[in-house]
Amino acid sequence: MVPELLSSNLCSLRGEVERFAFSCLWEITEGGEILSTKFHKSIIKSKSAMTYEQAQNKIDDINDTSPIAKSLRNLVNKKN
Repeated sequence: MVPELLSSNLCSLRGEVERFAFSCLWEITEGGEILSTKFHKSIIKSKSAMTYEQAQNKIDDINDTSPIAKSLRNLVNKKN
């Protein structure tokens, strides 16, 4: 079990907080073939931290036109 300080703060993405990261960028064909792979040190700043339930509620609420809700819906539509 990971200590609470690590799992809920230091090692987790939090809304509007910059975190150091190591990112892998893949260029992939529509058929799933990997064309290139690059690794970079990066900084991630999430717009929001949500539970799965909160994210699903944003997706399902057609009256929510926030940028986050639109982005989540776009991700859902990309996998179909």
